[in-house]
Parts: sequence; C-alpha cells; structure tokens
Amino acid sequence: MLRSLLMRKITGILLLLFYGSCNPLTLNNPCDQKSKAYIETLLLASVSEIPIPFCGFSVGNSPKLWETQAYLKASNADANDGFGYSVAVSGDIIVVGAAGESSNQTTITNGPAASTNNSALTSGAAFVFFRK
Repeated sequence: MLRSLLMRKITGILLLLFYGSCNPLTLNNPCDQKSKAYIETLLLASVSEIPIPFCGFSVGNSPKLWETQAYLKASNADANDGFGYSVAVSGDIIVVGAAGESSNQTTITNGPAASTNNSALTSGAAFVFFRK
C-alpha cells in the first residue's frame, strides 16, 4: 500500500515536470527553452519509513542515466518527525521540512549536534543541505 502511494506521488511529480511539452524550461524564465536545469535533480522521499523517516536520495541526471548523489537524513531523526514531507530545491541547496520534529532546540546548528530533547511536541524543523 505504501509503495503504491509513493509510486503515485513520484509519478505525479514526474508528470508535473514534463507536463505541457517536451521542451524543458528554466525556473526563473519559463519562456527560455535552452536550459534543462530544473529536471536534473529529483528527490525521492519516504516520510513513513520505519523506524526513521528519510528525505531520500538526491538523484542527479548524468548523461546516460540517473545516479544517486546523496542520502539525506536528519542528525536527530526520530519516527514520526515527518522528515521529507516538504522539500525545496534551489541550485545546490536543498531544504527539507520535518513538521513533526519535537526538538526543544531554538538555535541554528551546523553539523550533527542537534538536540535530542523532544519536549516541544511537533514544533517542526527545517534542515538545509548543500551539494558540494
């Protein structure tokens, strides 16, 4: 059942990317048909993965096929965090939302030192990843 729902979601994303015409457009200028940058990164998510959800794989389009570039995961991941439920991509930056994250942390952390104190129920969090 979960795979079926996920496949429908992925199919919907792919249909959205290619809807309308076969000419790829840029995000900043939809009339510019010279660029295909907007379809070169695909994120696959599994927000219900047991025991810990992950945003998934950042997949890059090489000249011949799609290949895995990274496996994104929160440094303080717990079940029911909803990590990967919302995602934004801009160039080499990926922001992943975790609406169910319950950390009591109120500061920005760079690295694996995020709080594991889950006393702020469903306070939410955003995780920022940079592609090198």
